Amino acid sequence: AGGFAVVRHCNPVGQRLFQWLPSLARFSCIVESGVFLDMPTPANEPVMRSCFHTLLRQHEAGPPGPCSPSDPSSPECFMPQYAVPRIRYPFFVLQN
Repeated sequence: AGGFAVVRHCNPVGQRLFQWLPSLARFSCIVESGVFLDMPTPANEPVMRSCFHTLLRQHEAGPPGPCSPSDPSSPECFMPQYAVPRIRYPFFVLQN
């Protein structure tokens, strides 16, 4: 599941590429799979939010850019439906 990494690193990688290669015409981020949305289970439990919280603690990950929740380490800062609007490059999701 590489969706987390693409959401997390799309902006920094794009910025670095354009710094190193200013003539680079295009850069896009593509997620082939592994996009997990913040949706409750039928029992109304926030399973993915808990998984993301554990993942963030495990990797000591900082937020992928400005984040609106009061806690920048909130899973909302990383979950695709909240993080994708802050990505500055074309972003495509291919879920199969």
